[in-house]
Amino acid sequence: ELTDIQSSDSRTFCCVEFDENNLLHWTGLLVPDKEPYNKGAFKVAIDFPVEYPFKPPKITFFDEDLPPKC
Repeated sequence: ELTDIQSSDSRTFCCVEFDENNLLHWTGLLVPDKEPYNKGAFKVAIDFPVEYPFKPPKITFFDEDLPPKC
């Protein structure tokens, strides 16, 4: 799934990064394209359980500065 996201032209989820020691933990930037959230960008962490896809991931939103490369 990470390869699909990184190779897609989608701008909805960008700046995806992961820890090479823990591929179940991702961080990224959600940039919605529909109102009322289309004027915002939201930094998130996604933690996939070992049982994924049979159990859903946990998504945490952060209220902090966005990474400069995004």
